[in-house]
Amino acid sequence: MPRERLRHALATGGLVLSSILAVSAVLELGVRVFGDPSGGHKDILAQSAQARAKSVHVKSEDPELIYVTRPSYATNGVRMSEAHGILRSVDVGERKPPGTFRIVVLGDSITAGHPLRVGGTACFAEHLEQRLNARGGSPRVEVLNFGTDGYGTAQEARLLETSASRFDPDVVLIAYCLNDPANSYTPTIWFLDDKRPASYLLDLVRRRLGRTPSELSPAHPRYTHGAIDWDRLYEVDGPAWAGVEQAMARVARYGEARRVPVVFLVFPLLLTGNEPPAERDQAAKMYAQVRDAARRSGFQFVDLGPAFSRYAAPQLRLIPDDPIHPNALGHREAAEAILAVLDAERLVP
Repeated sequence: MPRERLRHALATGGLVLSSILAVSAVLELGVRVFGDPSGGHKDILAQSAQARAKSVHVKSEDPELIYVTRPSYATNGVRMSEAHGILRSVDVGERKPPGTFRIVVLGDSITAGHPLRVGGTACFAEHLEQRLNARGGSPRVEVLNFGTDGYGTAQEARLLETSASRFDPDVVLIAYCLNDPANSYTPTIWFLDDKRPASYLLDLVRRRLGRTPSELSPAHPRYTHGAIDWDRLYEVDGPAWAGVEQAMARVARYGEARRVPVVFLVFPLLLTGNEPPAERDQAAKMYAQVRDAARRSGFQFVDLGPAFSRYAAPQLRLIPDDPIHPNALGHREAAEAILAVLDAERLVP
């Protein structure tokens, strides 16, 4: 009798388990077919596929870089990058030709200047090369622009340590944007490896119960989203600012080991003057914090404040409501300010 009950219990348990598995399989299939495992971000997945296929960026196998500039990229008939992914229309070789002086420039979307270059306008790196070579004589100067949309200072340090170092720079120029301590949502999200869950059903339940944002969402803790929390980014003992200082130290070590001077440029926020006094004071404080850290690192500092202060913000903004990206005038002024420091410090023969 006990054996019959045991067999009956096992049979019943097996049927229940089979039923649970069958229902779960149906629900899993339903979520995969009719649900949205992206957490409402199917558009991001579509953008990722498009970006990986044909954007100016390409996925990098380096986990710190995540993505780099696509070599030999062209759009609208304009060649944006040469064969190594440097932002110039003419190829250069890794080996520096005799009689050539090289300046490597690293930065984010300001440095890349894609909207300007696509429209046929030079960015500050191109202006700088033109101005230096217009003097004639020797050496010939190449300004190699490694600017990459969305990069922060740590990624720029890594790019210097890897790709850029192969081009034997005589001067390294870091162009800093005040939002650099933040993690960029795009293009980063397009090139992170796809972390699809093993079970879309369990992932859906987890997100519904725990209210954990999807990793595809700008609300995920990885990113700064919405209005930038400047206080958090520039908290002296906070992780974001610590990351900037660590990246500066890496660049400084590179320069010291190779006896290559580092020039550090900070683009100030383009404020209209109508902002609350506290906001203007905060912008000035952040600028000073970066400037002082750059000087402590032994970098030559390019102060854009005097040059930009001669203009109203609308004269310098690339987009009217964007206080970060300067237009063609801002890029020309930046090139002139860099040139003045290079001359004053006798960094170019």
